[in-house]
Amino acid sequence: MNIDTLNFKWTAAGDLRRSLAISSRRRIWSSLEHNGNNAWQFHMSAAPSANNNNKENSYRVRPVVALGEGVLESWIEARDKCYRNKYSSSECERFRMDEDREILDLAAEVESRTYRPSRSKCLIVTHPRPREIFAAAFRDRVVQTWAVMRLEPLFDELYRQSGDASFNCRVGYGQHHALKRLYESVKTKTGGWTRRDVVAAKFDIRAFFLSIDRPLLGRLLREFVDSRYQGADKETLLWLCDTLCRHTPCNDFGWATDPSLRRLLPPGKSLLEHPEWQGMAAGNIFSQHAANFYLAAFDGAMVRLTKRMDCAYVRFVDDFAFVGDKPSVLHCRDVARRWLSLYRHLQLHPDKQHVQKAGHGIAYLGGVLKPHRIYLNNRSAASMERCMRRLASLCDVLAATPDDRIAMEQLRLLAHLCDSLNSLLGLASHYSTFRLRRRLYTPYLARIRRVCAVNSDMLYARPHKKYSLFNLIRIHEDNQLQLRTA
Repeated sequence: MNIDTLNFKWTAAGDLRRSLAISSRRRIWSSLEHNGNNAWQFHMSAAPSANNNNKENSYRVRPVVALGEGVLESWIEARDKCYRNKYSSSECERFRMDEDREILDLAAEVESRTYRPSRSKCLIVTHPRPREIFAAAFRDRVVQTWAVMRLEPLFDELYRQSGDASFNCRVGYGQHHALKRLYESVKTKTGGWTRRDVVAAKFDIRAFFLSIDRPLLGRLLREFVDSRYQGADKETLLWLCDTLCRHTPCNDFGWATDPSLRRLLPPGKSLLEHPEWQGMAAGNIFSQHAANFYLAAFDGAMVRLTKRMDCAYVRFVDDFAFVGDKPSVLHCRDVARRWLSLYRHLQLHPDKQHVQKAGHGIAYLGGVLKPHRIYLNNRSAASMERCMRRLASLCDVLAATPDDRIAMEQLRLLAHLCDSLNSLLGLASHYSTFRLRRRLYTPYLARIRRVCAVNSDMLYARPHKKYSLFNLIRIHEDNQLQLRTA
């Protein structure tokens, strides 16, 4: 039976492509096992035959029908989530060129336990400070997203049971929600900013992602999934979590930036300098969720402690804060240091511990908390101005270039700069920053509006349709689809 006869329902409305069922897929045929090494391959015009489809070579046949409709739908959903975040990336474009085969291969590899992570890319980011990032290949992003889609509801329930003090990698939470929670905690503990003996203290875990004990994380995650997950694909999820926890990207990677930039990294800030069992890649979605889970028990311990000490506790990734009277806050810090060292093999950063009176202002997560107001910090404002300046320069070039001479790389850069600026503007929108946005935008607004649309509140910049990379990709895909169906 040809897979053209299978139809799958798409749940996301509004996207014409999702109305196309897998029936458009060709070159894929169902198969049954012939013996331990080969499979029968069914042709529509001939009897079944055992072709060159040995399971150990590159010509193997995928028994697609055996995966089941529900299995494939879950993988398509994971793929579509990755598309939304990385639609214009070059790896995503290559994946989409043969997306049907790619997604079926991934599903079959994971179901058969033969999946292995691909080669990662290593890049050194220099702003705002030098950092090393290992980025997974797009097909690995799909696999990680598939796993996270099953883990995320379980994690969220765990975080609520642990005191609801973690704000990263959670739907409806985030950086500004953590900042507002800290602001409300300070306001409550100071009695509306009237008490002067209340202090706020913030701390940082030294090289958090690079110091994670992966064997310990794997054991904790396996016990957690085994006890809480009830899906039919439980064994597959357990195996995949174990595979992702054991994976070491520094064993197989290529440089996406100049390798000489590694000299800018402070000592101990490179995954290549740590033992093979230690550290996770900070640029992967699975690593971010797994790292947050790694500290869930720490959140529970700190919430119980701060309730006894009449303090407040908030955490975002590896930055956490206490609010209360100074002796209680210092006691909480000492308990946190011992707990992290004993149960998670982590250390507090000795140079990133700040304790001061709450009324003097608290710099935390890109904002500055002061009595009755929250400001954007100077570094975020400077980043916003720098991004506007780069965007205005690029808009000058694009506006002066004939339409048929505009390069795809220029449109990629335009999309990247708009995304970066919109991210900063989105952060600023949660605070009292209208006058700041207007002051920063004024020198560049006329130049940017030649290529991009900017709303009256100056909260986003979006390329006009003729400069939209997404629009050009859609046009190209429509042309390819017409050629296929012709």
